[in-house]
Amino acid sequence: MFGLHPDVSGLISGALKLANPKSAALPLENVPLVSRVIASGLWNYSFFQFYPEFARPYWADRQYDVTDPAYLPRAGSPLSVNLTHRTWMGVRGPSGTTFGLVDPAGSLSPVVGYYSIELGLLERTPKGDRITLATRRELKIKQTNVRGVPVPRTEYRLGDRFRAKWTVAGSSENPEIILSSLRYEYSGEHPAWIVLGVRPFNQEGPALIGDMEYMPAGEYPGGVLQLNGLREINLITAPDRVLLSNLEGGDAYFKGQRGNRVECPAGICTAALHFALTSGGDVANTKGEIASKIKGEIAFLARSYEREVLSGADEDLIRALLTGSGQMQAPRGEKIRKNLKKLSKIGIPGKVKTTKRIKNLHTEAIFDPQRQVILKTGTASAGITRSIRKWDSLMERGVRFKCARNSWNQAARIFQGHLISLQTGTTITPGVYTYRLFWFRDAAYMVSALIAWNYIEEAERVIQTYEHRVDRKGFFRSQEGEWDSNGQALWTLEYYARQTGNRKFLEDIFPAMQRGANWIHNKRREGYQGKLLPAGFSAEHLGPADYYYWDNLWSLGGLEKTVAAARVLGDTKASSRLAEDLEYYRKDFLDCSAPDRERLGFLPAAPGRELDGGAIGGLPLLYPLELNLLPREEVRATIFAVYEKFFPEGLFLQPVIHSGYNVYLSIQVAQCMLRLGEVSKARKILKDVLKRRTDLWTYPEAIHPHTGGGVMGDGYHGWAFAEILLLLREFVLRRADSATLQIFPGMRARELFDADLEFGPFPFEGAKITIRGRLSAKRGELKIEAPGFAATEISHIDVHLPDAISEKLLQNAKVNIKGARLIAAKENVLRLEATAAEVVEIRYG
Repeated sequence: MFGLHPDVSGLISGALKLANPKSAALPLENVPLVSRVIASGLWNYSFFQFYPEFARPYWADRQYDVTDPAYLPRAGSPLSVNLTHRTWMGVRGPSGTTFGLVDPAGSLSPVVGYYSIELGLLERTPKGDRITLATRRELKIKQTNVRGVPVPRTEYRLGDRFRAKWTVAGSSENPEIILSSLRYEYSGEHPAWIVLGVRPFNQEGPALIGDMEYMPAGEYPGGVLQLNGLREINLITAPDRVLLSNLEGGDAYFKGQRGNRVECPAGICTAALHFALTSGGDVANTKGEIASKIKGEIAFLARSYEREVLSGADEDLIRALLTGSGQMQAPRGEKIRKNLKKLSKIGIPGKVKTTKRIKNLHTEAIFDPQRQVILKTGTASAGITRSIRKWDSLMERGVRFKCARNSWNQAARIFQGHLISLQTGTTITPGVYTYRLFWFRDAAYMVSALIAWNYIEEAERVIQTYEHRVDRKGFFRSQEGEWDSNGQALWTLEYYARQTGNRKFLEDIFPAMQRGANWIHNKRREGYQGKLLPAGFSAEHLGPADYYYWDNLWSLGGLEKTVAAARVLGDTKASSRLAEDLEYYRKDFLDCSAPDRERLGFLPAAPGRELDGGAIGGLPLLYPLELNLLPREEVRATIFAVYEKFFPEGLFLQPVIHSGYNVYLSIQVAQCMLRLGEVSKARKILKDVLKRRTDLWTYPEAIHPHTGGGVMGDGYHGWAFAEILLLLREFVLRRADSATLQIFPGMRARELFDADLEFGPFPFEGAKITIRGRLSAKRGELKIEAPGFAATEISHIDVHLPDAISEKLLQNAKVNIKGARLIAAKENVLRLEATAAEVVEIRYG
């Protein structure tokens, strides 16, 4: 009578079959991510709508506001998940490995997936106390990246009477802490307080706090706030009052009580820290403005660390060290050394000794609940300044990108900072929260972007782990059942060796590459007709599990690069065998795809599929693999089938799973358009992508078409940053074919005229290319410096100049070239013969 509905079992089994019709292996590594989202969704449903007296976090306030475009009805759905504003920025120190998060309201989560710190303003008016909260959008908010480095600043305004700037940075000296400096001005007529709220919520929903204790001034003049038994927030500026509360007492913003400790069985402890801004007067000056202003700074720091552990043994070790109790025995001897070594590999920026790292960070800063973090910089502001300088210094090793279009200059600088921030230790991840895992797929684009933009050291730290990520069978495994990973790993390894000219690395890694190539050869015999790889979920933007062409295109590309590596190394036996395997694979692919291509005229997502969003998986035909596999007209038809069907507002709208606009896939289409000669379409896509950025120049994995916020995945999406950087480089410098290098193939007068130009140094097949100059319609000069370029296989350099330059001017011997010979000047393209000269100078007019 009270059991399940008779339809339940059939519906569940039917749903599983529809989502996985080929019974493919599930990537179980993703289960913890998915399970937390589901659990949070259930908690959100049970709390946010039934306890409206509690102020909600930014995303939930919008999603529960019936007047907001982000409003989502709950009805019978038991889950309430952040589907409208998965938008945030990751923050870490230049030498740190752990992140905090800042959301669009400026709210800070110093520990990813844990509590948040929010800002509000309390004013005491004749009608009573009035609190204004940033999370409710009651303050005007603007966000910027300080000096273009990964240090966010949130500016708040309330009319003309209140202004505050909250700057957040990971410390360069203390990698385990996040620094905050809140500078303010107040000229209101009423007594007022800045309120810092400490909340049991984050960007997914709950961050349960069972107990909260405020410990007044000790090592820090403002005291310490302890959450769940750990000293999390160290206040440099002392609050004038501290109000605490729990679920029974109500929200501390509105009903908090003075006291030093509160507990809550439901985990809903809240705190409101009040900092007085009492006005010294409200005398108006001759312009009618308030003459007196109160200015000041509120400073604090918070610890940042990884909350997730790597194994059950690690969890036991951490718990024993946290509690200090003898009830749970910590592992001993060799076992404890192995666990500590694993913990140290959470991320080590640069070459840091394991023992030193463990001593400095893990055992002292995280495991000891009574240890207070000592700020080495003296003040929070000084620490933030040093962090900014250190980030600036790190980014100086990258590429300078200066053109006449400032938005492109900003994009180049800021996305470089975002990208290198996501490379921590020996890994790179496409996000800091929901995507804080390593995938060979995302790494193929992100590592190649690091290399392309001259962050060779950062790329090497990741690349050097690939040999240890391949199993005995030759599977480059990041997640089980994702069969595209081998091709992506092989392609990335060869790309690194080729662009850096590192032959020694290629010699060392080639045995692993051979095992990876053999795995592809053996694995596809288990798949579709014994010719294509087995069914899998692959990239989740393709749809339900299937025999995706995407996996096979990447595998073909990886095999091509392995053959190329064998030839570079002079291993004729290996190159001959691998080339034979590659040729058979190409034939099998063509045989399997022929019915679909004949029926549709283009390549769909998988055998038997029609035109759907998964057809985006055909892009590797052109970008980045440039496979000479299908007839050119079929390749073009594949790209345009996607472009004409799924670009309703200038960006790729993926209706499958993502349910929003995808930045990285849109840019991939732009790369294909560039290769098809559709330069204006490529430029238009980039323009539309940059329009969709947040104030902090971040992107989620998928963008909500109406709110502009994130609907899926991580809000700080590294794959998107990498794609934009790779496209900008291709607009300046790209290899068109085996013998031709193009300069400025995607640039126009808007970017090149009447500005000092500088691009580089771009690594290019062992060389480093830098382009400087200044151009206009009547005269111009360019200097191309390319040390090491003579060793490349390039025989021609095509310099694309804007159409606004008269072709007649270029053809009437008014072009002076040093270091190379002019072969032809046609349609504003100067074709030069590449020589051994490392400097080429061009002047016209």
